[in-house]
Amino acid sequence: MLFVIAMQIIFILKTNHTSVDGEEFAEPYDSFVELASVVDLDVPRLVPFGCFVETSWDHVDSLVSITLAPVFIFVFGSFVIFSWPYETPHDQAKALARFRYYFARFMLLAYPAISRTICQCFRCDEYVGGDVLLKADLSIACETDQYVGMVVYAVLCSLIYSAGIPAVVWLKLWRWRHELNPLKYEDEARAIKVRVRVRLWAGRQV
Repeated sequence: MLFVIAMQIIFILKTNHTSVDGEEFAEPYDSFVELASVVDLDVPRLVPFGCFVETSWDHVDSLVSITLAPVFIFVFGSFVIFSWPYETPHDQAKALARFRYYFARFMLLAYPAISRTICQCFRCDEYVGGDVLLKADLSIACETDQYVGMVVYAVLCSLIYSAGIPAVVWLKLWRWRHELNPLKYEDEARAIKVRVRVRLWAGRQV
């Protein structure tokens, strides 16, 4: 888990570095990071979906697929659990809790890829001839109704994913704050601080 997160951070740093016209990394480090990019879970970038559809696969398709995939996974997984003939309701509740736990971990791993795909919808560059095109997909003009619709959808997804996932994590941590940092440890920490201050005060009086 820690290795996957570390490789995600390294890949994101490399992607951001090259996106601002930074120099390419030296070999073999550059190739290694590219090979390890599979841990980023950016499926539309890794899988050539354009080979399986008759029309061209553009950034709108990538955005829709990567944002609707978690919804499909959650609904399908919940449907399977509720449809499975468990012996007792307690077993079903345990299975549902386990599924939600692993789904939450999956969403934390997929968060960088989802947020990056969403943010790429807002960057347009002007090219020779005055054409304003989406930097992530030059087949999309930023002055069309298609782009406006994509931006509206991307804003909605940014509220659900880019802002929603950290907000849910913060609320969960706030709810479990006493279990993560029990009050007895806080009391002990305060007592230690008081003893230290008393000793420092006593030392100054000598």
